[in-house]
Amino acid sequence: MNIRMFDDGRKQWCVRVVEAGERYGLDFCLTHSGDEPLVEFYDTEFPHTILGQFVARYYLETILEHSTTLRLDGGIPEWTVSGGVMRGISAWLHSVGECHAAH
Repeated sequence: MNIRMFDDGRKQWCVRVVEAGERYGLDFCLTHSGDEPLVEFYDTEFPHTILGQFVARYYLETILEHSTTLRLDGGIPEWTVSGGVMRGISAWLHSVGECHAAH
């Protein structure tokens, strides 16, 4: 399981890559059957799951194209990932994506 923590000084994000065949969703009751990995964002401030409160899920390729500030939920300003943190997330995901492409 590819999981990494990112801290922007205001909030700590748990970012998880979901590969084909891995479990995800509420209570991890779904199995990812697609080819492209998914990227999940969790707010660690709220312990609704072992990773925190689920906030958003994107395809890996979508996040790799985005290295500026990312607003995960328009209704909750605190759920915005700063540009600096997104650059770190993108760098990490590029390495994960390269590993995925090698398979």
